[in-house]
Amino acid sequence: MGVIVIDQIPLVGEALWINLVNTRFISNGVIVDVLKDKTSTMKWLLKNNLINNHDLELLNITDKNIVNLKLRKLREICFSTIQSIENEECIPEDTVSDLMEFSKDLNVKVTINKHDGVISENIIGVTLNDHILYKIVKSMLQTFDTISITRIRKCKNDECILHFVDKSKGGKRKWCDMETCGNRVKAASFYKRKRENTRK
Repeated sequence: MGVIVIDQIPLVGEALWINLVNTRFISNGVIVDVLKDKTSTMKWLLKNNLINNHDLELLNITDKNIVNLKLRKLREICFSTIQSIENEECIPEDTVSDLMEFSKDLNVKVTINKHDGVISENIIGVTLNDHILYKIVKSMLQTFDTISITRIRKCKNDECILHFVDKSKGGKRKWCDMETCGNRVKAASFYKRKRENTRK
């Protein structure tokens, strides 16, 4: 899977909440923060299918500021959780309390649908901001419910800070993306060995 880049915004996480963590990334040796301004934040929301162009037209400056601030707060919760998973191999208690606190003001409504004889529920945010934030929180909970936390990983490239959920069959994925990180690291390792062999 190649890195999808819109103005250098990578989407490699395989889950919305990890894509949110990945809104901080390194480009040409410099840390880029997608949530630093409203324009790139809106592009990120569009690329993750959290809003559409019609929604974007309806969002006023205040709405954009609010969703930007809340996304930053939610990103810190998600990042803190990933750090604990990496260091302690467990989901910290703080994640539960932080998500409860964060979610207490989210308003969602449940609709029941019937299609081809199958009944299903659909949960949507009352406001667009509620919907955006709920979808990301739900993504986090779904990941923990369906995938072992050992498959939530940081890219093995030391110069990369991106994370991903390893959904590969064998569970041996190492890189956020083979083209941008995997091949680069392999090439660097090859040339290093070649130089060492030349010196012998």
